[in-house]
Amino acid sequence: MGIHRRRTDRALWIQARKTRFSIDGDIVLLLLTVFDLSRGSTATLAHGLAAIYIGVSLAFGKQMIAWADGMYRRFILREQVSRERISKARKERNGFYRHVLAFLIGGALLGAMILWLGDAEQTESLLRTLQLWGLVLVIDGIISMSYTVFPARSK
Repeated sequence: MGIHRRRTDRALWIQARKTRFSIDGDIVLLLLTVFDLSRGSTATLAHGLAAIYIGVSLAFGKQMIAWADGMYRRFILREQVSRERISKARKERNGFYRHVLAFLIGGALLGAMILWLGDAEQTESLLRTLQLWGLVLVIDGIISMSYTVFPARSK
């Protein structure tokens, strides 16, 4: 077994451990949020951000870890990192699709918390968080799709 093969195997193992830790942390965050709300506390922006964090970490997690690993290898280890060459429009569309996935996951969690608590006054902040995130998603979609409709001119 060559040294390159061992490095690759170790990198895959480390990435799998990071992903598992992230999912475990997400479950703990969700349980703590539900526990806090079940004690009768009024939902705040922090509770809404917990759902957003879980949605974003599940939708973008693997991509963010790969990006951070690439930056570490490039700037700290001074290695040459090959970059994937894709068009700006495609990159923006892919980011928007991941944002939609994050919104669906986080929105489902927010909706479940709102329905589970059943008190409009207690969950008003969660509903406002969901509405604001929906507005951000629409703006992201308009900007992302504009790169497809109006592609950059060739130099």
